This record gives sequence, structure tokens and C-alpha cells, in this order.
Amino acid sequence: MNVITIEENKKELSELDIDKINLCNEIITNIQPLIDTKYKNISNELNDLKISNNNTKKKISDNKELIENLYLKYNKTKNIIKLLEVIEEVIDKDLVYKYNLRHEFIIILRVIESLNNDKINYHINDIKKLLKKE
Repeated sequence: MNVITIEENKKELSELDIDKINLCNEIITNIQPLIDTKYKNISNELNDLKISNNNTKKKISDNKELIENLYLKYNKTKNIIKLLEVIEEVIDKDLVYKYNLRHEFIIILRVIESLNNDKINYHINDIKKLLKKE
């Protein structure tokens, strides 16, 4: 008797499981379009955000490059101003003719824009050494 009861329970469980599966399939069939639509919307938003992120990164990179170039130009201009101030000091002390620097200063002033920062610093230090001698 006990064996028959277990077998009947298995049959009932099996039918119940089939009913559960059918119910789940019906629910999935009804809900799937909603889920698909939501998934597509989220996927599109994600793609838009990725594109926006890439554009923002590109803008940041371009701005960073621009700022770096402006900073280098600022430093060069600052060094040129220092060089001109040192040259002015030499001229004020009338050392241009004493050391025959007129020709050298003319050349420096003509090419000052094309000199790199190291050359400008070299000339500044060189002229400062000359000033210390006096």
C-alpha cells in the first residue's frame, strides 16, 4: 500500500510540475516583450553614455594638450621677459660698449622667438655673470 501511495504522489507531482512549467511559459510569453523593450532601452542608453564618455574624453585630451601648449608658451614668454630685463640692466649700466655686446644683443633680439628655453636661460645666466663682474 505504501508503494502505491508514493507512485501516485510521483504522478501528481509530475503533473503539478508540468502545470507549473506551462504557467511559467505563459508568464514569460506575456512578459518577454516588456523585458525586451526595457532591455533595448537600457542598451541604447548605455551605448549613448559610452559615446558621450568617449567624446568627453576626447575633449579633455584636446583641452589638456591646449593647456600644456599654453603653459610652455607662457614659460617661454616669461624667460624672454627675464632676458630682456637683464639686457636692459646691461644697457643701463653702459656695459654694452665696454664689452662690445651690441652686435650680440642685436642677434639675440632678432632670434629671441625661435630660441628654446634652455638657450634663453643660458643667455640670461651668461649676462648675469657679466653683471656680477661689474
